[in-house]
Amino acid sequence: MKFSAPALLCLLAAVPDAAAEDALACTKMSEIYASGTELCEVMWDKAFQVVPDSEPSYTMWFFDVMNNPNDATSVSLHGQAADTCGLQYYHKGSDGVLDAVPSPEDDTFTECHPWKENACCHAQTVLDHETIKEAYGEGYHWDRCGKMSQACERFFVQEACLYECDSNAGYYRLCSEDDIANSVEKDIGLGYPIKCNDEGYGNRWQLHNMPIKESYCNAWYDACFDDFFCGSGSYFECAKINEEMQKVVKEEILPTWAYPTIAVGGVGVLAAASLALFSMYLVSKEKAGQAVFSPLKNEDDKIDANDL
Repeated sequence: MKFSAPALLCLLAAVPDAAAEDALACTKMSEIYASGTELCEVMWDKAFQVVPDSEPSYTMWFFDVMNNPNDATSVSLHGQAADTCGLQYYHKGSDGVLDAVPSPEDDTFTECHPWKENACCHAQTVLDHETIKEAYGEGYHWDRCGKMSQACERFFVQEACLYECDSNAGYYRLCSEDDIANSVEKDIGLGYPIKCNDEGYGNRWQLHNMPIKESYCNAWYDACFDDFFCGSGSYFECAKINEEMQKVVKEEILPTWAYPTIAVGGVGVLAAASLALFSMYLVSKEKAGQAVFSPLKNEDDKIDANDL
């Protein structure tokens, strides 16, 4: 495969600028968030609101498969436990079946086992923690800033299980069907409006203000105290910033490694392109867990997500 000089320059232009790199800085979670409340509310762009345990609130994990405590919470807050799968992305009902209902899964359903008898998720969606992590693409990897402690990672898996599998989460879908039909835009305090209908694609996936137990979020904060996360702490901010770079790596850079012939019109462009390709190579090796260099941390305990 051959690239012209203009094409290579376009690839170089796709490398994040200084502002994007700053936004992608990796920092200890204890320095990003002041508390468990901040972690749960900021990381998920207000999908959750943290409330005292003394108030009706949901948990992201439990152990009795025949007694989901979130059902009792919904009875208290909404009069009954949710009996349909209101969220739609990979959930049951996402194939166009309106008012799909939670149902039992087979014995392969082990990662999110508390929901095995009454799940809005399919077993293959939550097969294991790696399947869950990969489901929405590289931009949504919780370990984009390096390998996490097992204790910390478990909380990310538990949050995903709640989102994918618990029917009660549907009570907190941001956009109703009427909102989607009328192309409503909502301001939830993120600095930009949320479109309920984006060029014909209905937002049936986004949560807003689901009340979560304070004790659960505090436990999450303690478990991840010394682990690293991206940017200002918003999962979606980091995914958005990194989206274009990932596209270039997958679609433009990686295929050239099998066909390394490069046609360029100038030594300067060739050198710059080589540097870009080498940088992308380092990125790919790090993501694969095969680091070429050990990461160095400065005195502020910050590293750059673009170096991982």
